This record gives sequence, C-alpha cells and structure tokens, in this order.
Amino acid sequence: MDDKLKDLLDKAKARVAAMSPEEYAEMVEAQRRSLVRGMLARCEHGVLDFEQCPQCREKYRGDSE
Repeated sequence: MDDKLKDLLDKAKARVAAMSPEEYAEMVEAQRRSLVRGMLARCEHGVLDFEQCPQCREKYRGDSE
C-alpha cells in the first residue's frame, strides 16, 4: 500500500477512535443524510434514476460501449 494512503488511513482511524459517542453518532447521521441525498438526486432532466433517463442514456452512449 502507498505510504501516503496508509498514513491518511491511520490518521482517519485514529480520529474516529478518539471521537466521543456523540461525535460518532453525528458523523454516522451526516453520512446517512448524504447517502439519502445522493440516492434522491435527480438528473438534469428531472428523472430520479439517470440510468433510466433516455436523454442521459443517449448523451453517454458510446462512453462505455
């Protein structure tokens, strides 16, 4: 593993380990809210699932095919 990445992971683990139960609960709740926002975000055409939007599918057709 890259030394810089390992250092960053070690620092993150230490920070989480040092959190009070209240801080940890706040962090988990903030992550949950962020995930929910991401799951409910609509594409630029207003469709909830951009993979089901015909305009988005056409726009990106060929990028992965």
